[in-house]
Amino acid sequence: EGMGGRLSAWDVTEEQFIAGLRKKSQGNFMYLYHVLPAIEQGKFVHGTLDELPDGLKAYYQRHWRQMRAGNEDEFDQIYEPIVCILGVAREPVTVQQIANWTKLSQGKVKKSIRLWREFLNKEQLEGELHYRIYHASFQDFLKDQVDLDRYDDMVIDYYLALAGLNDK
Repeated sequence: EGMGGRLSAWDVTEEQFIAGLRKKSQGNFMYLYHVLPAIEQGKFVHGTLDELPDGLKAYYQRHWRQMRAGNEDEFDQIYEPIVCILGVAREPVTVQQIANWTKLSQGKVKKSIRLWREFLNKEQLEGELHYRIYHASFQDFLKDQVDLDRYDDMVIDYYLALAGLNDK
């Protein structure tokens, strides 16, 4: 169907669509990076410019709410910890590292990565896939959303336990 099909389904001209996106993006290209593919994939069900979030932070908030609404327990126990670990990682990390730090299975980590994929960079380092948060604006959103210190502590606790040290 493509973007042309979406425009006709939304009953807007290309000019109206572009003007609406300019306004909603608040001048941030990262907004378009996320919103345009979401529009093409039909993720905005009502198909109107009014449905689009106002700004990048609102887009992140929408995704966060949708994931949490799917299964709140799973979100709290799996999806939030994994994306927040990625939010505190200072460099790209492997699925195994995330699994070690969160004490979750690699399968759960991989599933979570698939769900957060649009916000992550994937790169091959030393023959292994590594992931990191794609853009600092998403890390900033995470900092506003949750207390990331506890996720830093998860990583620290893992290495302390490896060294046979545990203050808990």
